[in-house]
This record gives sequence, C-alpha cells and structure tokens, in this order.
Amino acid sequence: MERIPLRSTSVHSRTDLNDIEKFIDLRSKLKGPALQVFSGFYISGNNNPEVVKTLRELFDTADLIIQHHIIQFAEIKKITESSLTELRKLYDKLMLHFRALRAMGKDPVNGQLTTAEIFLA
Repeated sequence: MERIPLRSTSVHSRTDLNDIEKFIDLRSKLKGPALQVFSGFYISGNNNPEVVKTLRELFDTADLIIQHHIIQFAEIKKITESSLTELRKLYDKLMLHFRALRAMGKDPVNGQLTTAEIFLA
C-alpha cells in the first residue's frame, strides 16, 4: 500500500494557490490505486475537497498505515555486498518503519504490535 500524503502539507495549506493547483499537486504525488481514485473526477478546483475526502476515506486509516509498514519490513531486500553504505541503507529503511510504528503506538520491540496485526498485513 502506498502512503497517501493527506496530512496538512505545505501546498494544501498555502493560501496563494487555488484549488486546481492543489488538486494537480496532489495528483502528481500519487500512484497505483490512489491515482485511480482521480479517474472519477474531472480536473477542477471544485473537485479538490471531494478527492481529498475520498482518499482519506479509502487510505488514511491507522490499520492500513500499520499494515503498510509491516509489509515494508518484510519486503526489505537482503544486503548482497558487505559495505558500510549498504549497511547504512538497510539500517535507515528499518528505522524509518520502526519509528513510524512506534509513533503510532505499535512499538514492535515492546510488544505493542500484535501477532494478528503482523499476520493480517
């Protein structure tokens, strides 16, 4: 699952941009199923609030975000060469998802992430 940038972003809180510019900016940041949501909407500033609402309803739920981070853990590729750069990349990827889960109250180290959440991901 892709992470949808629906939190208050700098573009969507700017008052010097109109709704159509915000609509186009959001569309440019999406891919896959989230981008497909746009196929039902004409490019129009009037549609921006409705698109954001629809995307939030479909993708911006805590369960989906938790599942996304668990899946990302499982999909991290093993290191094929022994180098400090590759180790650092691996560490950074692991910590990115670890910190995100911990921030959501699902710290894998302290048992806050349940077996069911892991298997359902």
